[in-house]
Amino acid sequence: MSEVVNFGPPARPGRKYGWYAVPLVAFLIAEAVNRLILKQQMGIYYPYYQFLDPIALKSDLFRGMMLLHGQPPLLNLALGLILKTAAAIGCRPEALADLLFGFFGLSTALLLFHLTVRWTSSYIFGCAAVVLYFAEPSYFGGSNSGVGRNNFFYEFALQSVLLLVCASAALWLERKDFRTGFIFVLAVAAVVNTRTLFHPIVWGVVVIMAVLLPNLLRYTRKTIVLAACALCLIAAWPVKNYLLFG
Repeated sequence: MSEVVNFGPPARPGRKYGWYAVPLVAFLIAEAVNRLILKQQMGIYYPYYQFLDPIALKSDLFRGMMLLHGQPPLLNLALGLILKTAAAIGCRPEALADLLFGFFGLSTALLLFHLTVRWTSSYIFGCAAVVLYFAEPSYFGGSNSGVGRNNFFYEFALQSVLLLVCASAALWLERKDFRTGFIFVLAVAAVVNTRTLFHPIVWGVVVIMAVLLPNLLRYTRKTIVLAACALCLIAAWPVKNYLLFG
């Protein structure tokens, strides 16, 4: 990998990490605009087809998840845990959902910056990518192509997870580190188990094979273990549906 271009004087040791303040500051500015100027508030819209009944999620989460078969489970699991936690600590569920989606927004900015710098070898391009991300109106209120930061839905949350898939896959292909490979497997499983668009076979298995198989002969044990973990995480929900519902 070529040295990252920063269009400035030679970087001092550790200076490159200072560039990560850019996505952090951009995120804080976007949050200020969202709250103080646009007056946006987090919303949870329970009538969405993807959601289970909120009473079931709050009072009988495990049974509700077992009976769920038309949608992947993670979005409902996250909502159920939010409802239970909010009831336990005495706050509004929207407040916890807001914190969670703020974390996703910051994670997306940091990963987008990291990947852009990695692939373009330029901190300037990394900064530009972050600015464009937060300048997109759909970040704040949604658009015809989907929903944004203030709507509890999977489209916004999956942005950071998909970038994590890319980042961890790139690191695994470069370093063959087992922990990095396991993060990749977890990220793919999270995507597959969050949205129906990412089918376990059509998307999950194809992505897993494309990243793991190139190193099968050289790193056989690591690859087989990671593939087995991926199979368990990706197949668990469809197998549960088959056993319970046929």
